Amino acid sequence: MGTRSLSIALVVLSGVITGIGSPEARAAIHTLVPQDGTLLTLRLRAAPHAPADLPPGVLTLRAPLYPHARLWRHRYAMPMFISITPYVKESPQVTYQLPTDPEKAKAWYLDAFSRRGYTVQLDGGGSFTGVGSSWTLLDFRTRTIPSLDLFVALEERPGGSIVAYRASAVTVPRRAPGSYLSEGVSRVTVTHEFLTGLAHQRTIARTLTKHSAIITLVRAINALPRSTGGFLSCPQIDRHATLVFVSPGGRVTVRTDPGCTGVVIAGYPPLAGSIWPLLSALLPPRRP
Repeated sequence: MGTRSLSIALVVLSGVITGIGSPEARAAIHTLVPQDGTLLTLRLRAAPHAPADLPPGVLTLRAPLYPHARLWRHRYAMPMFISITPYVKESPQVTYQLPTDPEKAKAWYLDAFSRRGYTVQLDGGGSFTGVGSSWTLLDFRTRTIPSLDLFVALEERPGGSIVAYRASAVTVPRRAPGSYLSEGVSRVTVTHEFLTGLAHQRTIARTLTKHSAIITLVRAINALPRSTGGFLSCPQIDRHATLVFVSPGGRVTVRTDPGCTGVVIAGYPPLAGSIWPLLSALLPPRRP
């Protein structure tokens, strides 16, 4: 077996992998590698109620495991790991007991992952509810799939330490063809709605008819990718805008704000990014 075949293997499988035992047991299958510990196999699957348009299949990831590690069958809560986007595929958490302290294990993992093409996105530690006061959390990524995160948590225990693995990868589907706006739009009505101020000042409606400005706005919206659907930090805002794009083919309603909503085209999943600066420049609300 050559060096290349011992490197990280990321394979997209078209169907569900079958086998005997629980997902955790199947995830623990590994192959011994001389002088280099073990290659652990992690399989990333979508949640049972994932969106229908999430790409099918299973991601299979092989990652290094410290030499002479033993499966840890006790419950362990990996610190600081959560993913709330519906477009995520995750592996079951797998935990092992190591015959060394966390610092030595960390040095080994940094070297082992680096030699397989991973980079470190996070190297941190601290305390966490249900977890001891001395742990290290590592987040590894590979150039092959930038959206994939492999988390490795190390914690000291009598006689050595424990290591927990969990992997996740976010795959956001492409925008639906119908979510793209036509460049044949003749006018755009924009209604700014404010949550504060005098009652008669809370709604400002204007119309955009300049062709070049309309094309600029349409192309800006069409250039936005689909949102992951996860939580975004929202600044305190008091306004949003509703845009109605009118063309010979009909009307399309778009909602946006300067905060976390992004851009939402009626009938389609949210888009990531902001058009608020452009909208404000093309058609200022002119609120008193």
